[in-house]
Amino acid sequence: QATKKHQEQTANTQDYLHVYTDGSGINGEIGAAATSPMIQSTMKAYMGDSSMSTVCAAELQGIRLALMMALQDWDKGNRRKKLIIYTDNQAAIRTVGNPVEGVWKPRGCCGMSQVIMSYVPCT
Repeated sequence: QATKKHQEQTANTQDYLHVYTDGSGINGEIGAAATSPMIQSTMKAYMGDSSMSTVCAAELQGIRLALMMALQDWDKGNRRKKLIIYTDNQAAIRTVGNPVEGVWKPRGCCGMSQVIMSYVPCT
């Protein structure tokens, strides 16, 4: 059901930028990433070991990377209507967005009318 909803969301949305994010910890090391197959871009951040950072902070860093990616896309001359950031962390969505709708409207973010935080469950 989640896959079907996601496919419906992303169909025919060339004027939206879709970015997938994740933060994780493995073997005591913490990192984050954001990727957009649409614009063939990936950004990563190493955040140190688990004594220096947390997976929760990495999830937020992944969202920051998505915003940086949107700025780079804007700098290349692309004018998107919306940025949709997909994350598997509901706490991160609540931290930066509306806890009910997941819609965040930053002022002047790359000329986009909305930045939408969308929860995508882990599989």
